[in-house]
Amino acid sequence: MAIPFILGLTLIPIKISQMNKELSDQLLPEYIHYADEYNISEINKDTLNQRVKIVGKLDKIIYGISTKPTIRIKDDTGEIFSNLISPVPEGIKKGDIIELYGVVAKHYKFFGIMGIPNLWKPKIYGIGVRKI
Repeated sequence: MAIPFILGLTLIPIKISQMNKELSDQLLPEYIHYADEYNISEINKDTLNQRVKIVGKLDKIIYGISTKPTIRIKDDTGEIFSNLISPVPEGIKKGDIIELYGVVAKHYKFFGIMGIPNLWKPKIYGIGVRKI
């Protein structure tokens, strides 16, 4: 009985990771073509739900339980966090200059995706990352 359960616990996350990578590969060309480039200081409540491109230095990579990392990117105007839908591509490491493509979303300061109204800051749901 335990073996099917263990197989499920290992195979399901692997399959989800593959699906997210395929989705990222499909959407990235569209975002490259249509996303507007912003400085980090320009990302605010007015840009919520818009496609964006940010060019900056990859400052931090944070992995949790899943293979989907959170990254912090910095430019001359500030810093912002991004939750990627797929792992950081091979060859990209901390300190590299990257292009981040994604959608501006709300990040609540205390409870993540849900929290106290008006206590949020923008973050990026990252569709893809490219090294410059």
